[in-house]
Amino acid sequence: MRKLLTLGAVALLVVLLWFAAWHSMLAADVARVKASIDYQYQQFRTQGRSTSLKADAVYATGFPFKFLIGIDRPTLSMVDGDETFAVSAERLTLSRDDATMGRYRVNLPPVIEALYAKNGAAPEHYSVSITPKPEQYAAWSPEPKFYLSAEDATKRCGPLAGVKCEPVDAKQPIRSFAVILPQSLVVHMELGAESRDATFTFISLNIPVYQQIPTDMSRPLQLFVGVLREALVFKTK
Repeated sequence: MRKLLTLGAVALLVVLLWFAAWHSMLAADVARVKASIDYQYQQFRTQGRSTSLKADAVYATGFPFKFLIGIDRPTLSMVDGDETFAVSAERLTLSRDDATMGRYRVNLPPVIEALYAKNGAAPEHYSVSITPKPEQYAAWSPEPKFYLSAEDATKRCGPLAGVKCEPVDAKQPIRSFAVILPQSLVVHMELGAESRDATFTFISLNIPVYQQIPTDMSRPLQLFVGVLREALVFKTK
């Protein structure tokens, strides 16, 4: 019995030590993501629009063998006159793609939520799921990929530019993004009992080309919600 207790205590100690080491290895990433949300919030607010970026919590997740940063309820919203636009997700996770360059792969959620509300009318709550079109999978990109980076995308570097990329400071906030799309996607949209699928075709490029995150996200947000309204409220083709 004493031997079993000793083994149990040793196992518990090993787990606790590994948890401490695992948590420590993600601490800088968690701090960067928290700072990045605050940084982008301030960037959006400088445009004079009531655009807001927030999250309920940012934390390390994936213990014991995955190294992920969890973001609960990330939400981008905007108030324009008597209208409110918003897009959010229940949870996002980021995985480190390149720690030296401050790059992260965004693990997209199965459902993205959107909101349109106008004073005096019932709010419209949308859900959107994005999947590749099975019969048109690109061999090298079966699903959309989304990346974030702390690099300054205005300073081109890497193999395409022929310039070596310099390491990014650990405290540098996330400032750029890149998207890799398959040859086609099926977007499933729902609003209450209404639903609709739309297929989008792209010219695929298997190289993440980073661009600066816009300081004004009001227009992209309005366009995204507007497409949902056109499809499910006005039912245009």
